[in-house]
Amino acid sequence: MFKIAKNPIFIILITIITIIFYISLTKTEQKSTTSGDQVKELETETMNLKTETKNLEKKLQNSGEVEKVIRDEFLMQKTGEYVIKVPTRDKQKTEKERLEATSPWEKWQKVLF
Repeated sequence: MFKIAKNPIFIILITIITIIFYISLTKTEQKSTTSGDQVKELETETMNLKTETKNLEKKLQNSGEVEKVIRDEFLMQKTGEYVIKVPTRDKQKTEKERLEATSPWEKWQKVLF
């Protein structure tokens, strides 16, 4: 057993294995520190977002726009109330619809005369 431990090839092999083990440990340590830093950054970002949402909720509640958004965007209603949404029409659309409503003979008359 002592002859194997004194052999130079065995010593070189053990040295190479320890160097590889050391490099692996340092890389694992670097990964864990960067992961810890990323977790801390994400936690601070989530805390900032939570405070921002709380501020926005307070602002909406104070301004009374919550009901307006609920009624206009989601078409929600109170009990016993009817909601009718009237679409707006553009002038360009009405002219196009009027031109499409004309017969082909009328279109030819406009083109020729």
